[in-house]
Amino acid sequence: MLEKHLPANTMIEVLVHGDLVLPDRTEIGCFSDADAKIAQQVLSEVGAPWNVTSIASPGPYPRNAKHVEAITTFIDQALAELDWRGNGLEFDRL
Repeated sequence: MLEKHLPANTMIEVLVHGDLVLPDRTEIGCFSDADAKIAQQVLSEVGAPWNVTSIASPGPYPRNAKHVEAITTFIDQALAELDWRGNGLEFDRL
């Protein structure tokens, strides 16, 4: 799905309540080493056994410092307050 929509400069967002349990063998592919590091830190913090790797992007991947800062702030708050339900963060509005 990402390969199809990435060239169209669109975003794919998946919202899942706690009802979808992913298997321990789940693989997370990140398009940059820096993103993989963030993902691994989050997984370590929550105790998820999933594997994180850096993979080649199927198209341009312009990593944006403003987005990284917003996501890092979002993650920090989510991990600090487990009952927190978000701040309405939408990437296209950054």
